[in-house]
Amino acid sequence: MTDAAFDAFLPIGRAASTLLPSHREWKWEDRLMTAVVVLELQETDEVYRALKSLCAETWTASNVALCSPEVGALVTEMAGLRDGQFLFSNPLDVDSFAYFTTWPWEDGKHISVRFGVYYPAGQLTDYAMSNLVIKRGLDIG
Repeated sequence: MTDAAFDAFLPIGRAASTLLPSHREWKWEDRLMTAVVVLELQETDEVYRALKSLCAETWTASNVALCSPEVGALVTEMAGLRDGQFLFSNPLDVDSFAYFTTWPWEDGKHISVRFGVYYPAGQLTDYAMSNLVIKRGLDIG
């Protein structure tokens, strides 16, 4: 993570630490290398509003074809965006962006929100540094 990316990441990381309802907390998911939280459907409106104001871009199944190739690479790794999913992204520098994704559950009552940094051409050291910053900032053990 470059110094410029770190500086751009700080307000996003700080906001991530405060946008959840008080009884919810971020956990770490090794499989996708992201922080994750599960919300009940009625908790999502306020979180979505905060993410829309925090992030420069909001992508859905209906507009994702217009995204940059870099965001498109993440969407491809996610196997696309389905109806009801959101991808909120914010550039950090020319090599990376912070993002939040939402994943509605089949039960119609829960939504998973994931938070990470994506490097379209990233090295493992890039991810290691970003993951460490996210874990420490969100107090994930």
